[in-house]
Amino acid sequence: MFTCRNGQCINKNGVCDGKKQCNDGSDEIGCHGIKAKLAIILLVVAGLVCLIMLIIIIAVCCRFYDTRNSGYKTIT
Repeated sequence: MFTCRNGQCINKNGVCDGKKQCNDGSDEIGCHGIKAKLAIILLVVAGLVCLIMLIIIIAVCCRFYDTRNSGYKTIT
């Protein structure tokens, strides 16, 4: 059993399940739900996408720079 802050008792299986069994909602306080995990996953994926895009941009720029400078001959 779980004792709510207001003294109400509920089944411990109802704690952190996304539904408020306690009248005061204390069975859901401090729970890290799916929303927090999903937000972290989305941030990691967004970061990886940005990193991949940066690598592609750098590769294209280097390729363009090499192509542009290959037409010039050095004077000796």
